Amino acid sequence: MSGAAIRTEGQVFWVLPSEQSACYECFSQFYQEQELSCHQAGVMSPVVGIIGNLQALEAIKILTHFGTPLRNTLLVFDGMQSEWIKLKVDKSATCRVCNV
Repeated sequence: MSGAAIRTEGQVFWVLPSEQSACYECFSQFYQEQELSCHQAGVMSPVVGIIGNLQALEAIKILTHFGTPLRNTLLVFDGMQSEWIKLKVDKSATCRVCNV
């Protein structure tokens, strides 16, 4: 389970090899190297709680086989607009991590 927060934004993504899900490498290919850290840019503390709560919910769904976990989905939170964006992350056919 991956969760991140910076400024007023956050994201959640999980990798579960037994589900043949896209891996972190498949997902991270869409991002360039970041120049700012949370220490430099800051983070609005409630965003960390929102992201952490969603991580906990997704982990419970995965562990208990309850509901439908967000498979191959990057969920992005925009705290300024209080909106969620779902982005589909396909498993890359050329991924050097999960297609070995």
